[in-house]
Amino acid sequence: MSFIKKLIHTFLAPFHCTSCKIMMEHDFPLCEPCRAEIRFLLPTELQITSTKKMTVFALGAYEGALAQLVRAKQYRSISSAQQLGHLLADQIQAWNMPIDYVVPVPLHWRRYAWRGYNQAEVMAQVVAQMRHVPVMKNVKRTRYTAYQMTQSAQGRAQNVQNVFSVSGDALEKYTGKHMVIIDDLMTTGATLEAVARALIPLKPASITALVGCRVV
Repeated sequence: MSFIKKLIHTFLAPFHCTSCKIMMEHDFPLCEPCRAEIRFLLPTELQITSTKKMTVFALGAYEGALAQLVRAKQYRSISSAQQLGHLLADQIQAWNMPIDYVVPVPLHWRRYAWRGYNQAEVMAQVVAQMRHVPVMKNVKRTRYTAYQMTQSAQGRAQNVQNVFSVSGDALEKYTGKHMVIIDDLMTTGATLEAVARALIPLKPASITALVGCRVV
């Protein structure tokens, strides 16, 4: 960071921790004490088809600082989504996963118009930039659905059944590639499963999911 830029942030727009608001010297989402409070989780697996499973990696449990970053979408906080993306991108190397394309879980256009942005897409763009991979934008949400949080566990699966599709030109370029689905939060995993099933016909080498946090 240049001296002038550092001076500006020090006195006019100081960096601060998203969770506890303490001032920090560097631009990073969370301070060390707040990062230390994250309850890290082992990866979990979702059954996509009768023969295929998908591993889901999460930064941690849905609580504390991570939960604050996820819930910030209710207040249209794009910066919080960017911060989640930075945290995921930093962690990818530690997880040692192959990645050719990042695939944000799409919003229906009506919900996108109301919110103004897609938190998963913002996260994916940050990860793509930091890991030097492209964002796949061919997955679409074909119909408007109720909020997953309002559904029962069984209702969540039915709510997103056959709701995602893949379209566009030159889809064969995804064959044999490592696809990484990105979302902010996993509860039952129904949404991630639905997106993964839409990707399977492309015959990717692998499908993995990254989420900001997971309900446990």
